[in-house]
Amino acid sequence: MEYETSQIKRGRMQLRWSGGLLWVSFGMLLMACGCGKKVAPRMENVYTNRANDAVYMKMLTQRSREQAQQSSDYFQTRRQMTQCVERVRGTLPAGTDDKALQVSLAADPEWQTLIAQEKRQRAQSEQLLADAKEMIRRRMLDEEQASRAVKEGKALSVDAVAPSSGTSENRKF
Repeated sequence: MEYETSQIKRGRMQLRWSGGLLWVSFGMLLMACGCGKKVAPRMENVYTNRANDAVYMKMLTQRSREQAQQSSDYFQTRRQMTQCVERVRGTLPAGTDDKALQVSLAADPEWQTLIAQEKRQRAQSEQLLADAKEMIRRRMLDEEQASRAVKEGKALSVDAVAPSSGTSENRKF
């Protein structure tokens, strides 16, 4: 009888251990599946006002400088063209009409070079302007999307917030 009692006790002990192991493995399975503590998703930082984005403003400044340089080059070419017209007009007899001037200019190699240079500069200027417009259009769309994401709680706005000027601590006299 004593033998049977010890076997029963041993059986009960094994049953307890196996039940305990079952609960521990079940708990680990729940934690692995995400039933434990949830981690907040990392939100993206976005600019909702493109004027606060230093990289964007630097790109705009660079584009502006490129356009100013392109414009300066173009007007210098136009000045050279005017000088060429005056030079060719000076070689023609007094009282000649514009048709004779056009024929003389067509024969002048410097004029042909200046015409080609002006066309190339005009095309470059138009391309530069189109690229700038496209960059601004894309940035406006990105700004709209960022504002929407912030409103939906999917992103954080990193726009600089100006301190309130209404308090006496912020005023400088």
